[in-house]
Amino acid sequence: MTYTNFWDEVDSVIYGRGTMLHDCEAVTSLHPLSPWLWQARVRGSELYTVMVKVGPDQILNHQCDCPYDWGPVCKHVVATVLAIEEIVESRGAGTVNVLEGATEPTDAPETFDLPKELAKISQGLERQDLLDFITEACAADYAVFEAFKLHFAGRSQELPKPDYRDFIAQAVSKAEGEWGFIEAHHLEEIIAKLNQRADQQYESEKWEEVQEICSAIMHEIPPHLESISDDAQEVGIELNRTWQIQMRLLHASASEPLKEAIKADFVRYFVEFPNRWGGLEHEIWQVLMATELTESQQTEIRQLIEDQLHDLKLGLDYLHWETVHWLKRLREFLIHTGKASEVAAALTPYLHLAEIREIFVDAEIAAKRYYKAKELIREGMRQKAEHAWHGEAKPWRGKLLEIAQLEDDVLDIRVHARELFSEHGHEMKYYDLLKSTYSPDKWATEVEKIIKRMIGEPHQIGIYNVGPIAEVLARERHHARLLHLLQQFPGELDLLDKFFSFLEPVYPQEVLQLFSDSIRAYAEANTGRSSYRYLTKMLRSLTKRPGGPELATELLQELRQQYRRRRAMMEILLTAFPQDPET
Repeated sequence: MTYTNFWDEVDSVIYGRGTMLHDCEAVTSLHPLSPWLWQARVRGSELYTVMVKVGPDQILNHQCDCPYDWGPVCKHVVATVLAIEEIVESRGAGTVNVLEGATEPTDAPETFDLPKELAKISQGLERQDLLDFITEACAADYAVFEAFKLHFAGRSQELPKPDYRDFIAQAVSKAEGEWGFIEAHHLEEIIAKLNQRADQQYESEKWEEVQEICSAIMHEIPPHLESISDDAQEVGIELNRTWQIQMRLLHASASEPLKEAIKADFVRYFVEFPNRWGGLEHEIWQVLMATELTESQQTEIRQLIEDQLHDLKLGLDYLHWETVHWLKRLREFLIHTGKASEVAAALTPYLHLAEIREIFVDAEIAAKRYYKAKELIREGMRQKAEHAWHGEAKPWRGKLLEIAQLEDDVLDIRVHARELFSEHGHEMKYYDLLKSTYSPDKWATEVEKIIKRMIGEPHQIGIYNVGPIAEVLARERHHARLLHLLQQFPGELDLLDKFFSFLEPVYPQEVLQLFSDSIRAYAEANTGRSSYRYLTKMLRSLTKRPGGPELATELLQELRQQYRRRRAMMEILLTAFPQDPET
């Protein structure tokens, strides 16, 4: 796709999130693999790898290993392209176009064939010459010797299989700084070397050695995680890789003793280092909860949970997520080990925690004891009011609405749906539910009350409630009132774009005029590349509307004349509209 079309494909919300990632410097390790291929790591909920392939004035391809699949472009790709653009501009390219000057390769190979090149160089070398070079390289960098030893371990009688725990201890000791801190990339390199060895042995089906390597990593590395002097995300990625190798081993090996050893390791990991896994705790816990535990293992895990809760008790707070986290684990553990009858007694002392109270509420709802569930909810709401706890009214009100629907209590459904819609973000699902409880003639009166409450006192409509009010007017087919509302907020281009198709059949000229006025107002009030790209997106949207191409041409000429000194705007407009907008 062309560079222009790439930005057209980006959803405005995704663009905003991508810009935020870029501004927060979430794009790391950005570098060109070739004149036309870039690679980056982008921090999101995890660390993702992004590849962007470019050509003259176009993006040939892009790829991200994140799970986003709701649109053609994710926020990580947006952040990466913005970062590439920033690098190119800083090099004095004299253009905002990141792709200018990039050319598609012709005869040059896309990848460098390192083994082939090394084979050419090594032709005719004497064994001693090669050994001398390796000796010098190892002397200059001990890490080279460690990698050499690890790679060839066990291949000759002179070089026995190493003690992997000792290997880690020595490597960490050499990597530690003066004050006992270790840089993340050093720790990452140590784990990566061992993971590579484990992969090699896995392919050779040397299961016991694979287990030794993984066990050494998972026992010896966590104590050092708190000594890392910088970002530990890359270390977490390698630990996750170790975990995946061990999980593959668990399913691949037919040896029951080996499987039991792996499961025992999982218990030890969890008990010894319950809070040091940087994201792997959940995976380890899930495996344990799918494993038949011995009596001694059950005792170890329960004691750990009780110790964790005891340590948290002095600082116990109503919203203390860590306490809730361990209580939920305690519940899951008791159910898994056949002690479900002990759950109520174990959790009752923590009923003042909303998340724990919700467990009891859900149990009463499941048992159809709705009266008891409502009692528990109202007690929770009283606690909220007494202690001024924020953010819990909506979940409790939602539970009351759920019960009202189960009981088919129309009056209660109305009360709770109206409250949830009015006080908690005007979610339209509550509006639709409320509407479903009225006949058409009675709803006409009720909806006017709702709109009046949304508007509030005179002149209370603002950017925070104009969207919900517009949504209600559109659903009720109030064309004139919606047009009048949008005319009061000419800068809200997203809303205008959203409701254009609804208004255009009734007010074709008025809505076109409002669109053009809104674009003018936006251009006057906003500067910066992200604003100019958004402006371009709205102009392109206008060209797809009835009567829009001619108006877009007029606006484009006007913007080029009025803002000709805004260089960035001119360049972005030129890239987006090299000719008339309709073309």
